[in-house]
Amino acid sequence: MSASKSPFKFLDPYEKEDAETFFGRNKEVNAIYKLCFETGLLLVYGLSGTGKTSVIKCGLANKLEWAAFHIRRGNHILESTELALLQRLEQEGGDWKPWNPHPPKAENRTAYLLKLAEKLCYDLYVPIYLIFDQFEELFVEGKQKERNTFFDFVRRAIDSALPCRILLVMREEFIDSLWDYEKIVPELKDFKYRIEHMALQSIQEEVVYKTLEYFEARKELKADNKATLAEAIVRKLAQMGKNAELAYLQILLDRFYKKEANHTPEGHPVYLNLDALAGLGNIEDAIKAFLEEQLDALPEVIEGADRDMALRILSRFTTSQRTKKALEDSEFEKIRRELDLSAQELDSYLGFFESRRIIRPV
Repeated sequence: MSASKSPFKFLDPYEKEDAETFFGRNKEVNAIYKLCFETGLLLVYGLSGTGKTSVIKCGLANKLEWAAFHIRRGNHILESTELALLQRLEQEGGDWKPWNPHPPKAENRTAYLLKLAEKLCYDLYVPIYLIFDQFEELFVEGKQKERNTFFDFVRRAIDSALPCRILLVMREEFIDSLWDYEKIVPELKDFKYRIEHMALQSIQEEVVYKTLEYFEARKELKADNKATLAEAIVRKLAQMGKNAELAYLQILLDRFYKKEANHTPEGHPVYLNLDALAGLGNIEDAIKAFLEEQLDALPEVIEGADRDMALRILSRFTTSQRTKKALEDSEFEKIRRELDLSAQELDSYLGFFESRRIIRPV
C-alpha cells in the first residue's frame, strides 16, 4: 500500500470479505441471524446512515451458509429478481429463458420466479435468500401494480415449501408504506428488526479503537495512545450530534490518515497522534474539505458545470436541521424548473454526486 492510500473503509458498505475490519455490530448481527430461522420474511429497517446494508452484506453474510441475492428495484422489482436468479442459474450451467408473458396460457411471472427459486434451492443445496436492499425504492418509484405483484410473490414464496427466505431492508421513514400490504403479508409486522445509530461510546470502543488496533498490527499506521486517540476522534464526531452517521467518521479517518501520509516516507507506517488530529479542525471542516475536493473535480467531469449550481442542488438534500432528506421523483422535476435546468443537466449533476458518494439514490 502506498503511503497516500488510506486503509480505512470509505463511503461504501462493508462486504463479506471485509469481516476482519467490521466492528461493533455483533448484537444486531446475532439478533437478525436468529430471526432468519424463525420466519420466511424478515423486515430490517432503520434511519439513513445506520449501516443496514453493512450489517447484512458483511455481518450476516459471514454467519449464514446461504446463497444470497442482493437485489435493487432497478426498472421493476420482479424483473430485477428474475435477472439475479437467471444469472446464477447460468453460472450453474442452467439454460433457462427469460419469462415471456405472450404465449397463450403463459404462466404468470410469480409462478415462473418460484420455479427459478426451486431449481436454485436444489442445485445449490443451501437456502436462498432474496435480499431487497433499499426496498423503499418500490414505494418512491414503483406503481401500484408493481407493488401488488411483488407482495403476491412474497406471499406465495412464504407459503411454498421452498427453503427460500426474503429480507426487506429499508429506511425507517418509508416504513408506513408497508402497512397497506399487511393483510396480504401479516409477517411484515410479526418479524422485524430495527437497526439504530451506534452510541458514541460504542463507536469509540468497538469501532475506532479496534480499527486503529487492526491496522497498527498490520503496520499500516502507528497510533500514539490508541485509547486516548479514539476518544478524541469520537469527540470530533460528536460535534454532529448524538446520531452522527458512521459516514462522517469515515470521512474524518480518511482525511486524518491522508494528511499525515503526505509527510510519511514511502514504506513507513503513517503516524497518527493527538496533535495531528487537532490540526484537522472540527469535523465540519473535514466534511467541507472533502466536499470542496469533489467540487474542484466537477468541471473535469461535466463540461460547463457551475459550482454554485452544484451547491444549490445539494442544498435540496438537507433539512433545516442539516440532516439528510430523501427526495421523491416528483420533487426532482420541481427542482429542475426552479433552477432552470434541463433534465439532462440535472441528471449530470446528480450522476456526479452519486459517483462521488456525496448522495445516493433512494
